[in-house]
Amino acid sequence: MSMSEPAIRYEVDEAEGQGGKTTTVRLHGQLILQSADLVRGAVKPLIAEGGHVVIDVGDVQYLDSSGLGALVGLKVSAGNQGCRLELENVTARIREILRITFLTEFFSS
Repeated sequence: MSMSEPAIRYEVDEAEGQGGKTTTVRLHGQLILQSADLVRGAVKPLIAEGGHVVIDVGDVQYLDSSGLGALVGLKVSAGNQGCRLELENVTARIREILRITFLTEFFSS
């Protein structure tokens, strides 16, 4: 990754179903200090729209404490606004980070 390339890219897909609107944000790259604000800025407006927000972390190659903090903050914001937010395609590495930080249950609720 060169200095000009962003640490993370994302795509947003929306779908209407029987349970209402589901918005999926697919992350690609590194969710780190340099990219946490970008992810927060992309997801917060989706939370405000309500419904169900899914963050697909299957292609996140690296997650640091700032990236984890961004995910926790988004989950809290979603809960405070009556929006359901969940992680999808959690890799073994991210699952282990959630386990050792005692956040597995937090993200399963």
